[in-house]
Amino acid sequence: MERIPPLKPREWPSELREFFAGFRSRVHRGGPAPENTRSGVNLLGTLARYPAFTMAFLPFNGHFLFDTKLTDRQREMLILRVAHLWDSEYEWAQHVVLGGHAGLTGAEIARIAVCPDAPGRPPEEAALLRAAGELHRAGVVGDDTGGYWRKPSTRSS
Repeated sequence: MERIPPLKPREWPSELREFFAGFRSRVHRGGPAPENTRSGVNLLGTLARYPAFTMAFLPFNGHFLFDTKLTDRQREMLILRVAHLWDSEYEWAQHVVLGGHAGLTGAEIARIAVCPDAPGRPPEEAALLRAAGELHRAGVVGDDTGGYWRKPSTRSS
């Protein structure tokens, strides 16, 4: 059950419709939203109830999601790992679709929930997923995982 019912797109204030169109274009790297997802309509509809907050928050949030050295694939892997660790069904469902668009296969997505160090996973991806788990459990990345990032010879460009 929704705590705050989302507004339907036709109910969104006009300034937010334009703002959301630009934000969605950025999320989908300039392309249209995928056909097999509602592409955040519930989230955006809830945010539409608070236009000033939304127009400040989404660019701030987007900075952490898109203005990063992580690839789309790595970003989606991290989001899926965190969604799994926090048992967030909504976030998991949204990012299974977006992860597929970022190049993750169904088998790779399933392994994100099971094991960060799955066989065949590149070391950089395994370290990212381990770091998410360590932050979730202890609030700090351990020396072994953190040490991966201090070894320039193990990082890919």
